[in-house]
Amino acid sequence: MIDNSQIYRVGGYVRDKLLGMNANDCDYVVVGSTPEEMLRHGFTQVGRSFPVFLHPQTKEEYALARCEKKISSGHTGFVVYASPDVTLEEDLKRRDITINAIAEDCHGALIDPYGGLSDLQNHTIRHVSEAFSEDPLRILRVARFATKLNFSIATETRTLLKTMATTSDIYTISRERIIEELNKSLSFTQSSIFFITLREVNCLDKFFPSMQNIMNNDYLWDKLRTITQTSANVNTKLFYLGMLYHEANLSSHLAEIINSSKIITSINKGLVLLDFDIGNLTSQIILEKFKQLDIWRNYNRFLEVLELYDSYVTKFAEQKNKVNTIKQLAASLHHVDLKSAIATSAPHDIAIKIKQQYLAIIDKFKLGIVNHD
Repeated sequence: MIDNSQIYRVGGYVRDKLLGMNANDCDYVVVGSTPEEMLRHGFTQVGRSFPVFLHPQTKEEYALARCEKKISSGHTGFVVYASPDVTLEEDLKRRDITINAIAEDCHGALIDPYGGLSDLQNHTIRHVSEAFSEDPLRILRVARFATKLNFSIATETRTLLKTMATTSDIYTISRERIIEELNKSLSFTQSSIFFITLREVNCLDKFFPSMQNIMNNDYLWDKLRTITQTSANVNTKLFYLGMLYHEANLSSHLAEIINSSKIITSINKGLVLLDFDIGNLTSQIILEKFKQLDIWRNYNRFLEVLELYDSYVTKFAEQKNKVNTIKQLAASLHHVDLKSAIATSAPHDIAIKIKQQYLAIIDKFKLGIVNHD
């Protein structure tokens, strides 16, 4: 096997370990080696643009020490130089922020050429070198780390981010990468820090133009903070954001924050639920709404959306009894026995008879609501 003195733990693993956080995925840098040597020792190469290898037993990632050079615009416009003569310090220098540029050797000793330990102690995010500005994606990464760690951003780094916001490179980041960084940030409790950070460095309108409208409205901004300052999972937060976009008349801009047809479908069903007032709608309209909610084809998915909607409106103390009423009527419609209608009807009358049976159930249910009131 490769000499352990050539191998260093790097990046997020070292950072999180020093912060006393769960340090799960571990990345390694191998100094002074070659692809041929790695393959000879049983590693499997997985990187094309730069040499990354999987350990033959643990399947952890080992990358050869490398440098990068900017050759074109965007966050992918780099060439990679990996060679046995690239030092650990040179490899660490290409990283984005100092707290990610700390290495640990096989004996647990730390190598910290760029002051990452001091910045960890001072809860500060600081760029490693001026090369930071060559990759616009790092703006989003800084916002994500500020969100995850609740760290402040060094003055010189904040100034650099504002300068980067004025360049055309910022528009080369794909929508998928932007949403990926958003989703990662939503997995943290204080997710609103992500949007606040981007606004402070003049980037919010570049990545999420419609979000600027929400943050400029005190009522909507307060609601956004309530939505994002929760431990709910990412998909739940995205559903909440979708409902908020609707309230802010921004529904047509959902693609700027959501890149999932499943979540969009859930939001659309949530919007059906918004004005679903059984007591004040005709039975025909109620039946149409249940068709939109797809309670017959995918009842469990309907219940999931109903629960999401319930958690959203409950969070803002609205329509407290509405969800239980919808759930009760949906259960009655979903579990109705249609065998008699099918058995006693001509083929061309079956759909009419089933609809009549559904409407009768809704009429009876509505009458019960009226009598109860």
